Amino acid sequence: MNLVRLFENIFLFKDYINVYVIKDGIKAILIDFGSGKILDILADIGVNEVDYIFHTHYHRDQCFGDKLALKQNIKIAAPYRERKLFTEAEEFWKIKSYYDIYSLKPTFFVSTYNIPLDRTFKDHEDFEWGPYKFNILETRGHTARSVSYLLEYENKKLVFTGDLIHSGGKIINYYDLEYAYTGDGGNMGIQLSLNSFGNVIPLFVFFIIS
Repeated sequence: MNLVRLFENIFLFKDYINVYVIKDGIKAILIDFGSGKILDILADIGVNEVDYIFHTHYHRDQCFGDKLALKQNIKIAAPYRERKLFTEAEEFWKIKSYYDIYSLKPTFFVSTYNIPLDRTFKDHEDFEWGPYKFNILETRGHTARSVSYLLEYENKKLVFTGDLIHSGGKIINYYDLEYAYTGDGGNMGIQLSLNSFGNVIPLFVFFIIS
């Protein structure tokens, strides 16, 4: 598995999910993490330190390798309104109902272990790191409180959207959008989220806003 250079200092790693690398010298920020195999090949692009992992949402495919990050003292950030699904995941499983489920939100996809967070992000919050400035956008759809990371880079605006949308305008699956039995909360959410980006050109799981 190799890193694909998208821009001068932005790379894509295809793991079980797409993991993005934003590079500044020997340091990097990762957007989502997957299995954590990305750590084995960062040296190939001259990165020897990861400052942060930014999670777009709580689903286990995004974060199941976080134990590796915790062992290396990599800081982990996630949406503020999903924080308990990271930090209190083990408690979640103790009280989770397994029958007569009328809310179809895919919370069975919560991590199987607690993931302590060093930072949480709220809607429209800014985060500066080296030469980069991220603006956090709450973009419900794939989950009720997922976020996207808007980055201005080389006169472009890149939006890392997690599983909000993929492959030129598709959704991952319909099930994730049915928050309540026969409800359309996810559908409404994804429409509002995409409208907030304005005129966008989709590219895998991030957008380029022209």
